[in-house]
Amino acid sequence: CAMSVYSRRDSSRYWISYTNEKGVRVREPAFTDKASSERRLRERLTAVERRLAGFPDEDQLPSGLMIDDLLSEYLDGLQSSQRSPKWIQTNRYRFKILMAQSGWRWLSDIAPRSADRPLRGLKGTPKTRSQYQGMLNAFLNWCVRRGRLPVNPCSSLEPIPIGPKNHRRAFTEPELIALLNSVPHGRY
Repeated sequence: CAMSVYSRRDSSRYWISYTNEKGVRVREPAFTDKASSERRLRERLTAVERRLAGFPDEDQLPSGLMIDDLLSEYLDGLQSSQRSPKWIQTNRYRFKILMAQSGWRWLSDIAPRSADRPLRGLKGTPKTRSQYQGMLNAFLNWCVRRGRLPVNPCSSLEPIPIGPKNHRRAFTEPELIALLNSVPHGRY
């Protein structure tokens, strides 16, 4: 089974290359960190070996855990913490939007590809989409801590870039004079 981790000139990420169980060469982007990319390659190779041995993929099996039930448990736990009812209501609403757009019902339905598309397609500012991603990661990390998931399936998603923040500053003296001179007399 041929495998490699390599970098490309046109990408800031490392790429992994391996042969799947059908003998087809697969190339996919991994991470900007080489060690993480190597770990991803090992995970992919383990999955190929499992399929060759006849084991079903772990992510293909329904986990028996419906997202609605887990989400209720998660948000109920947050009510006992310092979170406001408005915050909890907003996150419940946002998670329902993600579930509707991605078609998730079971916890095993959540995967990086199924999460990336709805997150990138959400209406709103980049900051809002980033908040959706943060909310999803917080829920999945909670599932990991509770033993409902072995790992957060969306931890490999790239953060949604928010963009530069506009920094306000005071007018300089020439700018202030020009502004005041542009206003008709008696208007200031």
